[in-house]
Amino acid sequence: MRAARIPILAAVALFGCDRTPPPPPPPAEPVADLFAGHPGGTDAVAWSADGRYVLSGGRDRTVRLWDAATRAELAAWAGHEGNVLGVAFAPDGKTAASVGADATLRFWDVAAREPGPVRADFRGAVRAVAWSPDGALVATASEDRRVILWEPGRPAPAAVLDGHEAAVGALAFSSDGRRLASGGEDVRLWDVAARKPLARFRRPADFSSPMRAVALSPDGRWLVAACDEALLFWEPVDGAEPLVWVHENQVRALAFSANGRRFATGAAHRPGLAKLWQVETPGTKVLNAGGSVHRFGPDGRAELFFTPGIHRNPPGPVHALAFSPDGKTLVTAGEAGIEPVMNPNTGIGPSPIGRTNPGLGLWPLP
Repeated sequence: MRAARIPILAAVALFGCDRTPPPPPPPAEPVADLFAGHPGGTDAVAWSADGRYVLSGGRDRTVRLWDAATRAELAAWAGHEGNVLGVAFAPDGKTAASVGADATLRFWDVAAREPGPVRADFRGAVRAVAWSPDGALVATASEDRRVILWEPGRPAPAAVLDGHEAAVGALAFSSDGRRLASGGEDVRLWDVAARKPLARFRRPADFSSPMRAVALSPDGRWLVAACDEALLFWEPVDGAEPLVWVHENQVRALAFSANGRRFATGAAHRPGLAKLWQVETPGTKVLNAGGSVHRFGPDGRAELFFTPGIHRNPPGPVHALAFSPDGKTLVTAGEAGIEPVMNPNTGIGPSPIGRTNPGLGLWPLP
């Protein structure tokens, strides 16, 4: 099912004999703050749990720390010898982690603004990193087909999760930290404490690309993956068949807000480079599901229901995105200035700006 397009209405004033003046123009939509970002493009972004900092990684091989309130750059850490492909904060905000094409995992001391330990136990580029909600583990996903769990401060891996048959490029912990999802040619769900697989999910036979992003809903009901020009929704149990929703283009980034009421996608091509969804409460009685991502139970009540998203066309692809902890702001990362203006009320935003300023955008959400 194709995504519903939301029309933009324009009022046209016609002048009669009384020469009635036209109505005043509507107030301008909020303009996002654009960060300088990384020359060449920004491929990774994360938000600290206290909302104070934004972390980014880019093609200039640096990791940058930003003040989320003032938009000031606080640190630019060099050390990676290839593109930085993933970044994450520890839950306490004191440490950050980054991974990249140079096959390393690097830690950074946020308070001291200093580099920390480096892990290089990889046989290929490391494409994703995630920190467990309790701060006890860092997970990495790499082109050597492995998911590795690390205990910060210890040089040797805590566990190696084997099973993927090709490169792994996406990771997501559940909100309680008990499960870890990893995506590549397939998606696997792991029991973190037992270090064992729980389930395996395969893409439909007519899909060909690897899973570029994965996310677990905060309530644990749904596992979502981006594959080709579609989103795949599974109940997180072994053998589940996906609900397939056809997106308008190839999705590269997924994120749930902390309360699970919003879901954002970032994509590679027009139209709809960035889209914001509203997640309805399970059990809602729905009379009209037009254009939505939905599944109904036998009683006619919604088991899964995402209302159609409002989208906007930035001048370049969106590679990564993240909600602020309070869900009121979305940070996006990509190329050529990021312009995913997403007002859930109107869908109208300013003209693209910052075309020559690759990097980050902070977008206020009502």
